[in-house]
Amino acid sequence: FAGSLAGVLYSIILAFVLSRIADAEEMDLIARFGQEYIRYGKKVPKLFPHAW
Repeated sequence: FAGSLAGVLYSIILAFVLSRIADAEEMDLIARFGQEYIRYGKKVPKLFPHAW
């Protein structure tokens, strides 16, 4: 797929699907843990955690 249109399309679709899954999981965690998870979510980035 490297360098092909199919690879680019696959990457875009995969990113969209994974983002939707993460959103659904986040809603479940909010329902389970409420404010505790919301506070945690404000400290921790969604996709790219800080390396420092």
